Amino acid sequence: MAAARAALDGPWGRMTATERGRVLVTIGEMVLGHEEELAQIEARDTGKPMTTARNDIKVRGRTVAPALAMGNATVLKPAEDTSLSALRIAELATAAG
Repeated sequence: MAAARAALDGPWGRMTATERGRVLVTIGEMVLGHEEELAQIEARDTGKPMTTARNDIKVRGRTVAPALAMGNATVLKPAEDTSLSALRIAELATAAG
């Protein structure tokens, strides 16, 4: 809860919906641009076959992005033993703004 509150009180909460939308689009583009890298990380991290890992990387977020663009926050808490792909996504999100 503290992390979500900090996000809302920080730069994310101060952005307009349009600015947040642009950041979300950039994140989506970055994920697609790093799809193979992310699939390899996911396969190595979880032991999944590459085909499954590639399918897991596909961007399907049709319901979360609008809520984020409107200023809501999400806290990602990956599993301790399979966190590498989530950490890489966080790096991409940070780079996207």
